[in-house]
Amino acid sequence: MEALKEIAMNFPQGLLSGLLLNGTLITLVYFLVWKKFKKRLQNWRIQQRERADSAQIKRELKNAVFTLMVGALFSSIVIFLSGQGYTKIYTDFSAHSPWLGIGGFFLVFLIDDAWFYWTHRLLHHPKIYKLVHLEHHKSIDVDPFTSMSFHFVEPIITTFWILPASFFLPIYAPMLMLVQVLGLL
Repeated sequence: MEALKEIAMNFPQGLLSGLLLNGTLITLVYFLVWKKFKKRLQNWRIQQRERADSAQIKRELKNAVFTLMVGALFSSIVIFLSGQGYTKIYTDFSAHSPWLGIGGFFLVFLIDDAWFYWTHRLLHHPKIYKLVHLEHHKSIDVDPFTSMSFHFVEPIITTFWILPASFFLPIYAPMLMLVQVLGLL
């Protein structure tokens, strides 16, 4: 019961961090690319006719909030497990070789990318696609909010790799965060 209490206490901070980091980044890109420089970037669009409407944006924002909530819960669990000594995630850069801290970024990036590739293929399996991944593909014209518009199960599937990896690999926490930000971009 104490574990659930501690996880619940970390949840608001994780949600706020996700909203601030991801929300700010995505909203900034949206306003720069889709509003301020819309005409200048028009020739770079794959689909020349804009098809996203306010209903799509509202659905994506709602889904993004659920995605951030799942991320906050997942982060709270990982933070709790780290605090209990179950993971090898570390925050003191001098705790390991600098080569491990920096080189670990590339290993974690490779694991993240491979995991995303294979789980994304799995999500396109006809039986799973209709239940989970279809929500993401309802966005007919991609915009920055589409990058976080998922069924709530999808972010669990695509980020689950962090748990087993953190049990076996020393991972410098800021590098893990950087991998997550790059994945969003």
